[in-house]
Parts: sequence; structure tokens; C-alpha cells
Amino acid sequence: DGRYTIGEVQADMRAYPVFTPAEETTDGKPKLVGYAFETVDFTNLRGYSGKPIDLFVFMDLDGRFLKITLIDHTEPLFLSVFSHAKLVAFAAQYVKLTFHHFVDIHGPNDPTVHTDRNVSMQGVHRGTITAKAIDRSLLAAAAKVARAKLDPSVLDHTPSWYFSGPGGVSAVVPSAATEKPPEPVAPVTTKSRVAVADAPEASRATAVIVNFRPTA
Repeated sequence: DGRYTIGEVQADMRAYPVFTPAEETTDGKPKLVGYAFETVDFTNLRGYSGKPIDLFVFMDLDGRFLKITLIDHTEPLFLSVFSHAKLVAFAAQYVKLTFHHFVDIHGPNDPTVHTDRNVSMQGVHRGTITAKAIDRSLLAAAAKVARAKLDPSVLDHTPSWYFSGPGGVSAVVPSAATEKPPEPVAPVTTKSRVAVADAPEASRATAVIVNFRPTA
């Protein structure tokens, strides 16, 4: 219940197509609902430690983030279970946001405010550089996937820095609109985070997403 079918990694970039299983569609055919990917495959933006922060992202065809998981980091102030949870909570604030949102990161105790176009979210105590690295890594990587795989209208009104500068998307050529939809494969059954870390590189992203259903 609630499982998705994960397709093969795309030939032109390390993104995995995600499908609604055939048994859950009216026509009995798998339906493409989005793409899953890891940010380190698309940007080398670095945190306070000088190394990239890796996030797993599941993005639908409207450019909305349905799931975000902090996979790996070496930020020195956030290596304990308690401090690591702060980064997990920060990244979770991007769920349900799209490229149409302008994000402003405030203090850790400030209220979170959402409008149709703007979001003021809580930052991380003693983690300003880390929070900004997560923000830019997520949005720059997602913009690369969106520009190559999604309808161009998804990126309307997107802040210009997504497309230029460190981690930007300017070098990515959009796919042709007539490109054949990716083919689904059998769903991956790995569930645990340990198994994800030990899994072959091609299956790490799929292992995170199994049994996930987006919230309404």
C-alpha cells in the first residue's frame, strides 16, 4: 500500500523516474509522477565543513518537493544525534514547496510564514552556513532535474541564481518535449537507512523512496 515503482536511472543524468503502480491507475498502466535524485550528483556546493551535503529529493512533475531526506553530511557542529535532527527538521521545511516559492531563512525561533509565492522559514542555531548550503544544494540540484525533465512552465518566476553561479543549471540542456517517457521497473524493496548506505550506487535513491506516499 502506497508503494511507487521506480524506473532505471536516466541515461542523461542521475535521476530516477517514479511511477504510480499500474494496479493503482484507471487504465492499468504505470503513470509517471516525478523524479527522485541525490543532490551531490548535480552540485558541489559545500557546507561549513568544506564538503557537500547530500540530500535525497523526490519531486513531482509540478516541481513540488514531496520528500526530502538528509542522507549524508560532515558538518562538525551537527554530528550528534540531537544536532543532526536540527538539520533534518530544517530540510523538512521544503516539503510541499515549489520553484515558485522565494525562500527567506530567518532565525531558529522565528515563526514560519507561508504564502503562495514566499516562505519565511526557521534557520538553524549556530548553523547559518550549513542551512544556506542545504538550501542552495537542494534548489540548484532540483532546478537541473526540472529543466531537463519537466515542463518549462515549472520554472517560471524561478530566482535567477538557480541557473548560474556555483551549482547553477546553466550548462544543462532541456530535454526535447517529444522524448519517450521512461520505462518503469519492479519496485525496490530495501527499507532501512543502513541498507541504503550499503546498496549499490544505482539503487541508493530508490531505496529511500519505497513505501512513501505524499501528503495531500
